[in-house]
Amino acid sequence: MKRILILILIASLLLAACGGNGAQNESNPESNAESKPESGTESEDASRGADESSRLAPESREESAGESKETSETSEDASETESEESAEPYLRKPADRNGRRISVSEGCRYTASGSKHGQYGDDGKRLTDGVIGGEVGWGWETGAGRFVLDLGAYTEDITDFNIYLRGGNWGIIAPNKAEYFISADGRKWESVGAVSGDGVISNPSDETWVEYSFPLALEETVAARYVRFDLSGNGMNYAWMHEICVWKYVEAAPVAMHAFKGTEAFDNLSFTNPGQMGDADGPAYCVYSQKGYNKAEMNFELSAAEASVAGKRGALMNGYVFLGATAFNEEGYWVNSCDAGLTYTGENGGWRLFWNTADDGTGNRGWFSGGKTLDDTRNYRITLDCSKKDGWAVVTVTDIDDERVVDSAEFRFPGSKADGGNLEMLTDIAVDWASEDTWVDSHGEPTEDWTEVVFACAGQNMYFKNLRIYGCALYGGGLRFDWEPACTDRRGLTPDSGTEVYGKVITVHSVTGDTEYIVDIDLG
Repeated sequence: MKRILILILIASLLLAACGGNGAQNESNPESNAESKPESGTESEDASRGADESSRLAPESREESAGESKETSETSEDASETESEESAEPYLRKPADRNGRRISVSEGCRYTASGSKHGQYGDDGKRLTDGVIGGEVGWGWETGAGRFVLDLGAYTEDITDFNIYLRGGNWGIIAPNKAEYFISADGRKWESVGAVSGDGVISNPSDETWVEYSFPLALEETVAARYVRFDLSGNGMNYAWMHEICVWKYVEAAPVAMHAFKGTEAFDNLSFTNPGQMGDADGPAYCVYSQKGYNKAEMNFELSAAEASVAGKRGALMNGYVFLGATAFNEEGYWVNSCDAGLTYTGENGGWRLFWNTADDGTGNRGWFSGGKTLDDTRNYRITLDCSKKDGWAVVTVTDIDDERVVDSAEFRFPGSKADGGNLEMLTDIAVDWASEDTWVDSHGEPTEDWTEVVFACAGQNMYFKNLRIYGCALYGGGLRFDWEPACTDRRGLTPDSGTEVYGKVITVHSVTGDTEYIVDIDLG
């Protein structure tokens, strides 16, 4: 009996001890404070940032339960990151940008401060979807924007950061400073640099909006699990965002290059156009097909292209590699046209998708640009397909080496017939002028004559060279045809031998029929 009483007493004491510890943990919430990620600097109170960012967490959830879940998940992730980092400390090294730049932020989760705009609110995915521009933007009402990005894993060799946003319309005042912070655990933050003043790039996108970016390129690589983007200054009242970006460089995988075997060559001094060319806005080379095709494609070795678009006296130009289609009525008269392919913009830099129509169905000319900047170490296939349905077209850009679609757009093309019966397709390599400062003659006087602009640009080291085009093909009646001369109605060169310019401006060489060729546009 005495032994039983002793056992009962021991059990009671153990039960009391367990209950006491549980009560002690419940009454001391600070005991878990170390596991909560902070969104402020080391000296700031983390609770404010956590409360603000929870409203815009990447996944929709109920407020109370969702906030607890996010804090718990981030705490576990942070603990894992700490153990990973402590196993082998990261050694910074000089940034090497000779390889292929890849995004480490695309598709990642993030949180944001401020009050989300009701109509143009973010869905928790748009700021890391890889699309820069292209939409009106996504807004948070805040006097100091803060975005905390979770890269998903401790990431080494980070080199570049940027924030893309806009302002100037609807009373939106954009910030004029961005500062970038990194963290391994989400609690201790280190500033890696700030961008303000002349470092901020601003470009008007139309008469009302101005696009801003805050590029930061580090001299040494860094490593992080979390990246924080802080916006401030200029009396900002909104963070009206497009994208938050983090990049690193990796060794560029070799890409297969086409072996050009053609020997035909000509330039603007030796070539005479058979008639008036459609592309007369600047130096260009066009090949127009016979009627009856509803789809065209060409391969462009972007990795070999060379571009110098900014002149010494403020001149600026854009480059284009694209396909086009012209629609005719039953009497054979022009009714509409569209262009679609890749453009290198002098204002923003980088190659990206574009498309336009002379008439978008409302009587207006529609011109649009995709938001994704292409990897310039890769090669691409451009396809313009008008065969899906009457009055519509689809442009697709595909990475040739891995057959991956990197960008595409479907757009209205009124007047076109899906069978191609009233369509003429074209390939076009061209440049035009990106700023009003470029539309001047050699005396600095405004002009609308592009030949005068060419004269004025002489000696400014402006060019698009080694534009390597091959695999040009046409489709009709469900069949694919190599773009041989029999498929061609005419070639056009602007300028040609009948245009007075100072010398050789555009050269086409290594030509094999109209299937492949290399174009050099060099203003000298």
